[in-house]
Amino acid sequence: MKNWMRVFGAGSMLAVQTTGWAASVGFTAHLTSITAIGDGRSVLQFDALSSSCPATPQGFYVAAGQNGVTADGAKSILSTAFLAFALGKTLNIFFDSSTSYCYVSQAIVIE
Repeated sequence: MKNWMRVFGAGSMLAVQTTGWAASVGFTAHLTSITAIGDGRSVLQFDALSSSCPATPQGFYVAAGQNGVTADGAKSILSTAFLAFALGKTLNIFFDSSTSYCYVSQAIVIE
């Protein structure tokens, strides 16, 4: 009985881990624009292209409710992006490469 439970438990964990996970990819470049869209989303565009983002033209979306981002999280990501843009610093982002919107989940200003 214990062996059956171990096999079932391991199989259940594998099934949970392989479904519904975003393909998180990192990307670092300088921002060239930040666009606010009327539906509450924003789009970040950079001076380089990521081979992992399928969007054309390439833009990385910041949106509450996407890729684990809350409304406060979206504000934080945008604040970080504005800081990098204003200071001319490099911005490192992590985004979901499994959608054509490349939804951002994290942003880090790089020296």
